[in-house]
Amino acid sequence: MCASANAAMITAKSWLDSGIATDVILLATDLSGMPQNLRPFRDLGVAILDTPPFDACRPFQEGSRGFVGGEAAVAMVLSTNQRGSYASILGGAMTMDAYNLVGVAPDLQELFRCFREALANSDAGPEDVAYINAHGPGTAQCDAAEAKILDELFPDAAGIFSVKPLIGHCQSAAAAVETLATVYAFQTGFVPAPRQVAPGHPKLVDGRTPRVPGLMLKSALGMGGYNTVVVIAEPDK
Repeated sequence: MCASANAAMITAKSWLDSGIATDVILLATDLSGMPQNLRPFRDLGVAILDTPPFDACRPFQEGSRGFVGGEAAVAMVLSTNQRGSYASILGGAMTMDAYNLVGVAPDLQELFRCFREALANSDAGPEDVAYINAHGPGTAQCDAAEAKILDELFPDAAGIFSVKPLIGHCQSAAAAVETLATVYAFQTGFVPAPRQVAPGHPKLVDGRTPRVPGLMLKSALGMGGYNTVVVIAEPDK
């Protein structure tokens, strides 16, 4: 679900690094925004289906009630040929809480491990990270967990943001379409963050903002406690 596209990118990179393939076409599609699929999320108290996005989904801000629905179909090519690339995937990691079907383990041990192992896999350190392009669904549990990651692991990072208020939660395609926000930032020099509408985390990126150089981490947290982080850098010149 929510972490599928990140898992796909990490898997594709492993194929490239091991020589199984020189190019991988990655397709991430989710067109499940139907009432019978969205109602269970509403009943869980994490999806808001009858309120304008900025009134309902406010990641890392006060008054956030959850996420709004979204659909997406994304295609990208991961390649060992760096010519013409839009970004470089340095590495990533996947861990599992195995704590609760829909809840994050309160100790956040596996989530912290996921971020640390993603950096280690990418030969990078916390000081190299400029932004977390967060899972950020606007739910109290997930937002608190990722905010704690930012505060404790990346105190010198420039900021955190989530594009879900702009595009909705695209479920199994979410991490792929949200990765395009990182590509946009690298191509334009601006982080395409939604505007802040309520008091929030002091490092929340407020609207379209000039980008500070450095790595971006794309996190995606799936149901059942599935944690994924991908480390993304500017394309090699």
